[in-house]
Amino acid sequence: MKKIVFLNVFLLVSSLLFAQTQNDTTKVTRDVTIEREYNPVIMDAKKVNQNLVISEPEFEKKEVVYSQYDSPLHLKSPSVTIPQAPLTVMNRTNYKKGYAKLAIAVPLNWEIDFAYPIINTSDCKLNFRIDHDGLWWNGKKKEFRVENNTQTWLHQQYFDTKANLNFQKDFSSSELYSNLSYRNRAFNYYGTTEAFNTSFAKRYERFNDMDFNIGYKALPSSNFYYDVQVAYHLFNIPSQFSEHQIDVKTEFDIPISKNSLSFKLGAENLLYSKSKEYQNPLQEVSSVIEFSPKFNIKRDNYHLRVGLKSFFAINRGRLVNVAPDVEIEYFINPKVVSFYLGATGNYELNSLRSLYAENWYLDLNKNQKDTYTPLDAYFGFKIKPISHLFIDAFVRYKILLGQHFFVNQIYEQTGSSERIFSNTFGIVDANWQALNAGVHLKYNYKDRFDIFFKGQYNGWYKMKNTKEAFAWYQPACEISVGGNVNVTKDIRVSANYYLATQRRAFLPTGDIRLRDIHDLNISASYTYNNWLTAFLKVDNLLGMIPSVRYQRWYGYDVLGSVMLGVIFAF
Repeated sequence: MKKIVFLNVFLLVSSLLFAQTQNDTTKVTRDVTIEREYNPVIMDAKKVNQNLVISEPEFEKKEVVYSQYDSPLHLKSPSVTIPQAPLTVMNRTNYKKGYAKLAIAVPLNWEIDFAYPIINTSDCKLNFRIDHDGLWWNGKKKEFRVENNTQTWLHQQYFDTKANLNFQKDFSSSELYSNLSYRNRAFNYYGTTEAFNTSFAKRYERFNDMDFNIGYKALPSSNFYYDVQVAYHLFNIPSQFSEHQIDVKTEFDIPISKNSLSFKLGAENLLYSKSKEYQNPLQEVSSVIEFSPKFNIKRDNYHLRVGLKSFFAINRGRLVNVAPDVEIEYFINPKVVSFYLGATGNYELNSLRSLYAENWYLDLNKNQKDTYTPLDAYFGFKIKPISHLFIDAFVRYKILLGQHFFVNQIYEQTGSSERIFSNTFGIVDANWQALNAGVHLKYNYKDRFDIFFKGQYNGWYKMKNTKEAFAWYQPACEISVGGNVNVTKDIRVSANYYLATQRRAFLPTGDIRLRDIHDLNISASYTYNNWLTAFLKVDNLLGMIPSVRYQRWYGYDVLGSVMLGVIFAF
């Protein structure tokens, strides 16, 4: 423990001293334009860049935005998962200082948001925001074997309150920033099917999250870039345990002629505490230290990156974890076509907070292996065949060690070989190979409308000693299509559709194929003036039909809803 604390203090102090030394020698004089940290509106979708910009494909684990009130808030997939387009319900150009949103939907759910910049000067900003979402739905009458085997109405309940305070202070060539947030979530385990023995099920749960970070970084226009940050994250389940994550992270980019030398240096540290009522043992204090240098060469017709990622895991299994970080991009014509290929990797710290964010119906009280990706190789091309049309096609191969999947919790009956399944979830992990191939298309026409299409194949292949039959809940094929239309200056319509096929879940009678995800979302907004906008939003339209309604996690139906709301700017 003392060694981990000493190492983190050393990283922080040395990084700050190095950044300050470089900052003193690279100060420049310039005009600075300060952008607001947030806009008090629901933002329009980003427009397609009309010039081809070649960059590393975004192969980080991305969020799939399923309809609201589905179980995961942040679904992480080791494939290049396709996010849905956000529903845009606002198209106001004359922004006011603050805003409030009020909305209500059928089945009964609601959204209440408020945001206001407490300080809003050219070089200093302090923004406050609070959001509250809720859901109360009466489901069908089913047998729920908790209360003397009597039938009861199943209610889906969910309440989520978030508050955030964001600070930013700009100097001549640097920026001091900080963020403080708190979140409380309360929900019930409403999932039930004939396969569950719900006498083992939980009924209600509550999570508390708190985040605080403070950092100091160079402005983008500085010759020498750095970012030094300290962060604290709390994840608490009342009457059980608390997970404390303390991070120290630094990033530097040093120009060398036309090239640059970059590196990341940081540490993620996990500590635990528990309530008097909690009987399970606590997890060990652990830490993951990263050192990832890379050298960047940029020329007119190619970009080359050569680097190494290294992770040192203390009390988390394998001590040394390394991966390449190499990529080359060749520009045949910077405005028309380019090819890219690369090989990289990663090490993901699987904290309890991150796991519960993926699936909040977990019932987990033990250490979970981290996910180590020693190889993530890819190649593809980007092309702009005609004006306003952009195409990106790629193939990707990954090796994943300790990749985790979710399965319904299994209990062994005393004195019997019968295995009982519950509506809570546990985790299984194994070593896998993943092969992905896909194409992304975007088209924008004179800012009047934009459309997109994304299609992707995800193949999972077992490695030696992998016992799991399938990559549970992972889709073999994903398709996402949608667009936005500015009907008039004040009226905007948006729609998107997401399809995920061939997902499988593990049950007592063997694995089953889940119903395919068909998630259709539509929205429209009317801006009356610069202080009032009304909107209509239909989430998961097909989820209103029981025969089509899908389950993200087995036993948990994903509902559809129709919402009406207004946004006031002031």
